Formats: sequence, structure tokens, C-alpha cells
Amino acid sequence: ALEGDLALVECIEAPDSCRRSSECVTRAVWAEITSQFREILAGVRLADLVARHREVHGGGSDYSI
Repeated sequence: ALEGDLALVECIEAPDSCRRSSECVTRAVWAEITSQFREILAGVRLADLVARHREVHGGGSDYSI
């Protein structure tokens, strides 16, 4: 939600952006990769990132990105 469109190539969200999208042999692969990418990100919560930060930095409270 914060990063905008997560499609890895433009034709996934906008097939009309490429005149070859209807015949492109790699478009289905990019669509599957994009789907898996979104699924992984959907499973990550802010609390998970905070926990990972604490594991790496020993519980410090530096939340800079």
C-alpha cells in the first residue's frame, strides 16, 4: 500500500502498455513472479520487521529505514 504498484513489469497491470503483451511468452512468467512477490509481502507485518530488527541489533530502538 505504501510503495504503489508492485508489478515487476508494466504489462502485468496494463497489458495495453505493450503491443506484444498478447503474444509475449514471458508475460505469464512475470505474472506468476509478481503474484508470488505480492503473496510474500502480504504475509509480512510491521511487527515481523521490528522483531527481525531486534534480533539483529539486540533490541535497540533505532527504527530508521
